[in-house]
Amino acid sequence: MKEFWHRYSYSAVKLFITQCVFAIFGLTLSIATGKSRPLQIAACIGAVIFYLFMVYSDCFKLGAEDRIRVGGGRETAKPQKGLYIGLAANSPNLLLCFVGMLTLAPEGTFAFRAGTVAHTVHLFLQGAWTGILATRIGDVPMNTMWWAHFAVVAPSLLVAFAAFAFGLSDIRFSKLFIPENPEDREIRKEKQKERDAGRNGGSGNGDGE
Repeated sequence: MKEFWHRYSYSAVKLFITQCVFAIFGLTLSIATGKSRPLQIAACIGAVIFYLFMVYSDCFKLGAEDRIRVGGGRETAKPQKGLYIGLAANSPNLLLCFVGMLTLAPEGTFAFRAGTVAHTVHLFLQGAWTGILATRIGDVPMNTMWWAHFAVVAPSLLVAFAAFAFGLSDIRFSKLFIPENPEDREIRKEKQKERDAGRNGGSGNGDGE
């Protein structure tokens, strides 16, 4: 666990800072498009997709770095690390979500007020989701429902887990945004040399016979 924090604490903090940046971005979009509900939702969906792409990009690179260490025999493959990194980055969100469940307490109590404050802070941190969370279910806005606060955290956890696993397995959907790093290219060159050497050796044995 100590080694995990030493290696990935910076990445977890970076992901949280990215979330804060997109929170401000999402809040700005929600305010700017507030007069048109469909436009507001569309803008927030765009902000969320962009944010999740940033999570994917960072976690894919971390998985790719681990693949190099695994290929060198320095450690075993652990695709679940992506989920752990996501949990570390979202730990402030999850803490606020759990405290926010105190809104289930009777109104006017200290517990209810504490839960309301936690929900308010979390809504700011999840600013990219502002327009979506303003959607009403019946007569109640989603941003007042405790489960909705957990729901908006889930996508970043799933993306972090999947991206790290894809990076670890070298599964790429595009090289446009996530190019190969120098280590990847060197590994591919070495593997190509080994294949070429194997073919040349095989053809040489055939000629000798």
